Amino acid sequence: MKKKVLLITPSLDRTGSEMLLWYLINNLDPHRFELYVFSLRKGELYRQLPEKIGKSAAYRVGKWYHKAFRGLLKLFGAEPIAYQLKQIQKRFKADLWYANTILIPQAPPAAKAVGVKMATHFHEFMYAYGFIKSGAFKDIVEHSDALVGCSPLVCEKLKALGHPKVLLQNSFIDAQKIKPDAQRVAALRQQQGLAETDFVWLISGSMAYMKGLDMVLAIAEHFKKQPVKIIWVGGDLHNGLDYYVKTVVAKQNCQNLIFTGAIAADYYNYFALANAYLSLSREECLSLAMLEAASLGKPIVCFDTGIAKTFVKEGMGLVVDSFNVADMIKAMEAFRQTPSHSAQLLKEAAAVYTVEQQLPKFEQLLANI
Repeated sequence: MKKKVLLITPSLDRTGSEMLLWYLINNLDPHRFELYVFSLRKGELYRQLPEKIGKSAAYRVGKWYHKAFRGLLKLFGAEPIAYQLKQIQKRFKADLWYANTILIPQAPPAAKAVGVKMATHFHEFMYAYGFIKSGAFKDIVEHSDALVGCSPLVCEKLKALGHPKVLLQNSFIDAQKIKPDAQRVAALRQQQGLAETDFVWLISGSMAYMKGLDMVLAIAEHFKKQPVKIIWVGGDLHNGLDYYVKTVVAKQNCQNLIFTGAIAADYYNYFALANAYLSLSREECLSLAMLEAASLGKPIVCFDTGIAKTFVKEGMGLVVDSFNVADMIKAMEAFRQTPSHSAQLLKEAAAVYTVEQQLPKFEQLLANI
């Protein structure tokens, strides 16, 4: 008999946790699992869901009558997301609710109310806990039958809460989809004005403080007169920091710093044109972008966050122990002057975190909850 799983997620945009869910949706054994997706927003991947997968989006992004009904629910004191999840349960009759994030704290209490098992996947780490009210975080912990951590580091922190069922499911990538187009890579090099002698660093992720957006200014200024380019692939958050950084970059004429914005079609082509991957993140659980870079044989220079120390071995790049931008610049200088690395070693390390290796473990995890 198939196990019915209701997947609960924020948006199905192309963020790390959403991509993991996307890989899961497209690769889980359809003979063992039947899926239904509930998303708070209709991101790019929501619209691309296979027809065989049932789906619903939150009332607040639905048609006018959905929004009106949401208003009535709130007027009468009902929580709209919890109400909608309960209605989906009546139709779909899931065996398990699986929240892909801690950012939907309404789900675990609703699951408890209807008597269905609940698992919450923690892609977030300590900094993100600060965005959840203490009562909501308590509900997540106490009303989830299982807490799933995306890396050993996350699991270690969750076990300290005393939950009886903390499970590890490493994040992973679909290496079969990481296939750059050589002609397009060459076109992008020309489009971005990259010389053959330029050493190109690639950063991937949202343009946010936790991703080190503030640090990139000092780095760009330091390398301004050298044949070094820094390309940041990722969407901006349209906030004050984003405005500040872009304004300073323009005023200081830092032409060696390139922001591509959020992209999909050329995402791996930008990875391919880079000499190395650079992570300025102050906090990571398990960086999918780091795995993607390694799968292409690109060396990594990063701060000591997430799995950096256990993943980036000798011959794969450099890990900076501090969070000092001056130390990062020194590491970048040292690596650029002696860029020795083993592409094969990087690819072998990334292969552990692929769909082929991790999906069977994920299927077993879902089956056992």
